[in-house]
Amino acid sequence: MRKTAHILLIILSLLSLLQCKPKGKALNKQLNRMALEVNESAPLMLNSFIRLEGASVSSDNVFQYRYTVLNTDNPDSMVQSGLPLLRETIRNEYKSKPQLRIFKDNNVVVEYMFMSEENRVIHSLRMNPEEYK
Repeated sequence: MRKTAHILLIILSLLSLLQCKPKGKALNKQLNRMALEVNESAPLMLNSFIRLEGASVSSDNVFQYRYTVLNTDNPDSMVQSGLPLLRETIRNEYKSKPQLRIFKDNNVVVEYMFMSEENRVIHSLRMNPEEYK
């Protein structure tokens, strides 16, 4: 009887483990759905110089936006000069938009990749949760 109870306990434990999704996997799935929504409207011209190419999510839940800088002879300078305003805009967006709450609540790192028209990385802006909370 004791052996049967022990086996039953092991089986119940395994079943409960299989039914529980780890938070990381559930979060990754939700972030991937959000990236898919972004990608459905991409590419998207944000202004005459910046085009949103899409979004992706890494296995460790880093949410990445990819942009291309267009119509300028010096994309590096353009991105560098706009970084202070971009950081402030990002902070305000995450504080004011309820649909971005998932990022704050789950401490998601968000990365903004800026590429040249030649597909060269100009700048990668990585925002850690403590920077936008």
